[in-house]
Amino acid sequence: MDEELILSTVLIACEEGNLADLNKLLTIYRFNLNVANRVRYLYFQAFFQLGETAIHVSAGAGQSEVVRYLHLKGASLETVDRRGDTPLFWAARNGHVHVLRYLLQEKHDLGYVNFLNKSKESALHVATRYAQLDAAIMLLEYGADASLEDEQGETALHVASWHGYGKLLAALCQYDPNFDAKNQAIFLLATDLAEF
Repeated sequence: MDEELILSTVLIACEEGNLADLNKLLTIYRFNLNVANRVRYLYFQAFFQLGETAIHVSAGAGQSEVVRYLHLKGASLETVDRRGDTPLFWAARNGHVHVLRYLLQEKHDLGYVNFLNKSKESALHVATRYAQLDAAIMLLEYGADASLEDEQGETALHVASWHGYGKLLAALCQYDPNFDAKNQAIFLLATDLAEF
C-alpha cells in the first residue's frame, strides 16, 4: 500500500479518535509515526502543506487517548510541522486542556513549554491569539513565559490587548509579564506604507 495513502488513513483515524482502526493499521503496516504529511491542501486558491504528523492531528482534535497511544508507540512529542509547531501548539490552538496536561506532564521542562516556532511564537502566544483562556492558564501554570516576544516583538499580553481579550489579559497579568515590551507594529506599518 502507498505510504501517503497509509498516512492519510492514519491521520483520519487520529482525528476521529478511532483507536481500534489505528491500532489495526499500525499492526499491519508497521508505520513510522514520525512521518510528516506531504499532501498539499487547496485553500482559497492557494496550496498549503502543513507537514503534520499523526500526533499533531490527534492533539489538535483533542483526542487525548490517541495522543497517549501514539506517544507510547514512539511518536515524538517534540516533532514540528512546517510552521515549527509541536503537538503542544496544536492542542493550545484548539483549547484541548486534557491533551495539554498530558503533553506537559510527559515533557515537564521549560524548554518544551516555551519552545518557539518559526515565527518565534510560543504555545502561549497561540493559545492567546485563539482566545483559549483555559489553555493559556494551564501553560502559565506549567511555566510558560508571558514575556517571550514573537518576530514582531509581541508578547502574549500584546496579543490579548490587540484582540480585546479581557479575561486573558487578567490571567496574563498574574504571571509577571513585561509591561514595558514594545512591539514593532508601528514600525512595520510605516515600512509597508513607505513601500506603497
